[in-house]
Amino acid sequence: MTVAVEKGLDGIKNALLKKGYTVIYAKSNVFADAYIFSGSRNNGILSADNCLFQGQNGVLMINAQGKTAEDIDLILKSRLYSPLFRI
Repeated sequence: MTVAVEKGLDGIKNALLKKGYTVIYAKSNVFADAYIFSGSRNNGILSADNCLFQGQNGVLMINAQGKTAEDIDLILKSRLYSPLFRI
């Protein structure tokens, strides 16, 4: 699995590399199965237009704000993420 991370999330990038993921910085014309970003940008609203994502299920977008590398690893392994809206 190739994971693209936003620049500035070096701790998460290094931890995921140690867990065996292929981790790259998100930039134009790269392919990734998941994209990890910081929720502090644009009030959590993000455009992933600069990255090319692969897979029939689309890209898994993960907001790293408030999450540890272990939290993100679990999300990547299960490909599950909490709902956007909680009732």
